[in-house]
Amino acid sequence: MPIIRDPASRHAVRKAFVWFVAVPLLANFFGVMLLLQLNPIIFSSADLAVMDRFWSSLSTIPLILAVIGQGILPFAVAVGIIQIYMRPVTAFAFGRLERIEPSRLINAPFMISLLGVSGWLISIASDLLMSRFVKGFASHVAVFDTVNLLVGLFVFVFSYYCLEWYSRRRLFPVLFPGNHLSGFPGAIHLPVRARFFIFLFAVSIFPVGMLALAFFSIASRTRSFGFNVQTGPFIMLVSVVMLLAILVTLLLSAAFQEPLVEMSAAASKIEKNDFNVTVRVGSTDELGKLGESMNTMSKGLGERERIRDAFGRVVDPAVRDYLLSGNLRLGGEYRLATVLFSDIRGFTSLSEDMPPDRVVELLNRYFDAMHTAISAHHGLVSKYIGDAVMALFGVPADDPFHADNAVNAALAMREARAGLNRDLLRDGFPELRAGIGIHTGSLLAGNIGSSARMEYTVIGDTVNVASRLESLCKETGRDIHVSESTKLLLRQPREFDALESFNVKGRKEAVKVFAL
Repeated sequence: MPIIRDPASRHAVRKAFVWFVAVPLLANFFGVMLLLQLNPIIFSSADLAVMDRFWSSLSTIPLILAVIGQGILPFAVAVGIIQIYMRPVTAFAFGRLERIEPSRLINAPFMISLLGVSGWLISIASDLLMSRFVKGFASHVAVFDTVNLLVGLFVFVFSYYCLEWYSRRRLFPVLFPGNHLSGFPGAIHLPVRARFFIFLFAVSIFPVGMLALAFFSIASRTRSFGFNVQTGPFIMLVSVVMLLAILVTLLLSAAFQEPLVEMSAAASKIEKNDFNVTVRVGSTDELGKLGESMNTMSKGLGERERIRDAFGRVVDPAVRDYLLSGNLRLGGEYRLATVLFSDIRGFTSLSEDMPPDRVVELLNRYFDAMHTAISAHHGLVSKYIGDAVMALFGVPADDPFHADNAVNAALAMREARAGLNRDLLRDGFPELRAGIGIHTGSLLAGNIGSSARMEYTVIGDTVNVASRLESLCKETGRDIHVSESTKLLLRQPREFDALESFNVKGRKEAVKVFAL
């Protein structure tokens, strides 16, 4: 998602803009100053005199062109390229752009630093071109351009680490409070090993390279004064130092990268609810402690998920999620919902001559089929009462179609019971018949009980009426009764058989009943 305009983001980008502009300029300025200090070391006075004579020999226009091409143009081009990259950032920072792609800002430290090296590359190309016209200087251009390249790369390293530090500490926490940077399209993923090699250049290749160039430059000059400088051992020493530095960097980067890659893969599995992960712990440093913490976390999350799953089997998953979201207060709220009651006809007689284990098996198979039918229509199985089922529609989550879903669930329960009976008869069980009562009305839904133990349930006249409608099935011989209040709320037309109004126990007004 692009960063949408907001005062905090815009202010943070405006402050970062100063760093994005100032740091590359300062880094290149220091690089030029460093190069000027290195020139007297690398080149002899005779070489410098040749250069002075060359500059003095130029007329005004060629001199201006040479100064522009050698000193001004390279860095003007670098600044121009950086500004092209920075144009959306500038426009967003100062209110001329409504939004900006996150990758533009995430990549800014690396890209701005990398583009800043373009001036040094242009300067090297200019040196190669001028060496064709400066007599006596062509033999030294390779050394001079090597110095240019090393200084330019050092400028990149210095600029990158400064901008990366500022962005990590000051910019990204404001723009990305969710701490998700790697998932944005176009974001550059710089591996840990690459960061170590950037560090290697700064602390090893650059200083050793400068020393080697200075050594060979001095050696070439002192040889004419009779000094016998042995360059072979020095070359061997520099080569060994560089190889050891690269080897140590590879080993050190592997010590960091491998556990980080493993922990990243483990975190991805945990994110997908796969908690059966363990990362190897091979050190006692911060990475080792992080690995141990990740193993403890994955174990704890797995345990929590097992408890959550077990909790979802004791109560309906909808109630589980409702309670785990922090709704653990005693009490409730009034809601308009639909209640469904179902009861097996004559179950006492059916189970009288059956062993207890067969009764349990029969009930479990029946409840499993009924639960599937109810859940398929967004119903909540509130409780099993002996051989009865109480289901709720419209609580705890709001459902504008709770009346339709309750009726559809009742029809699905009828169909599921027919299929179950075929299997029960085949396995030697008796056939099951059931009655269902559905009523819609206001009820109190919430946690009832004590502070030590509570139960999510519903209370009110609506619950009693639904239970009484189910009991009426014994008198009418029908298996599904629907109250008038439920019928009036149906959005999907249904064909009902109108029955007479019944006086429900505990209720003054008669209830008009319809059968499916």
